[in-house]
Amino acid sequence: MLLEFDKFDFKSDINTTIRRGIKNLSVNQTVLLLDKHTAQSCFAKIYSVKHKRFCDLKDTDIINEHDTFGRKYDSLTQIMRSTYDNFDTTEIITLIDFKLDKA
Repeated sequence: MLLEFDKFDFKSDINTTIRRGIKNLSVNQTVLLLDKHTAQSCFAKIYSVKHKRFCDLKDTDIINEHDTFGRKYDSLTQIMRSTYDNFDTTEIITLIDFKLDKA
């Protein structure tokens, strides 16, 4: 599975990314992370996967958002609207927690 990023900046511990719609990922699955702009890449392991409506997100859901600007609901809403055409806050999203693969 490939996850593309506009901002390719990650913490050494758990990171979160929010994706529109339902993404079928499994805990411990290895995924490829790709910087859309530079083609830099690395591998990560999925730590958890949750599905919910965007408007039901809590601050605790996004505290590990990899993009520090997106760690507040209003800011994350701006990111989602600039990333996805016609994004609505009532849409189902997938919260993906991952850790960079050290191997």
